[in-house]
Amino acid sequence: MFLFVLLTLIIAAIYISLPASIHFRKSMFVKTTSNSATRFLLDEKAWHNWWPADSINKNDTVFPFKGYTYGVKWKMIMGDSIFIETNDGNINSLLNIIPINKDSTGFQWEGESFPEANLFKRVHNYFTQKKLQNNAGDIFNALKVYL
Repeated sequence: MFLFVLLTLIIAAIYISLPASIHFRKSMFVKTTSNSATRFLLDEKAWHNWWPADSINKNDTVFPFKGYTYGVKWKMIMGDSIFIETNDGNINSLLNIIPINKDSTGFQWEGESFPEANLFKRVHNYFTQKKLQNNAGDIFNALKVYL
């Protein structure tokens, strides 16, 4: 009986501590004007120049990277709505351009999925969240080099 109670408490603690949904946020700053950054980001056809994946066709509008597929869902005035296709479905995210001053611009990328009640899905979401956070950093590093 004691072992059952202990196991139940451990599973409950894991369940409570894991996020119900995938949520990631990454930010960076670059030395460029917000107008240049906006023009650059909205030109989806130029993404193949800086996207960190090994091989991309110049006509592609979806961009593979480390097991996920990224693409622009909507273009906005100061950023893009980007879908991230995973094995389990799509995650919607926003890549915002934030003017800092005349020659500096911030980028913020944030995404979130629907909550899950299943313990195993929560464990999976935790690892997916970590991968997406790292991927966003790698993608930002490639973008920063190009800008």
